[in-house]
Amino acid sequence: EMPCYEYPYEEYIISFQNKENVKALLLRAIRELPQRQQELVQLRFYDQLSYEEIAEKTSLSIRTVYNKLHEAIKKLRCPLLKESIQRNLYSLYMVAVLFF
Repeated sequence: EMPCYEYPYEEYIISFQNKENVKALLLRAIRELPQRQQELVQLRFYDQLSYEEIAEKTSLSIRTVYNKLHEAIKKLRCPLLKESIQRNLYSLYMVAVLFF
């Protein structure tokens, strides 16, 4: 199986055309993160707090906040891209089967 970073750029663009699909995939992937990472993702990307504000609120160091968010993003990237790309490839296949 191809690692996430090896997909062609076109696949990334196509996979994110459907915003509602991406939103649903993202929420599901976030729920699969460890509780602490879920909390940090919520604070950073939904509440839009700075790393410093998150560190103060959670009693973690700024470096720990940064590292844990980086880990969370890496965990979110692969499942999101893979599922979205697979859905789009399946859709393209069905179009080809039905119309060609």
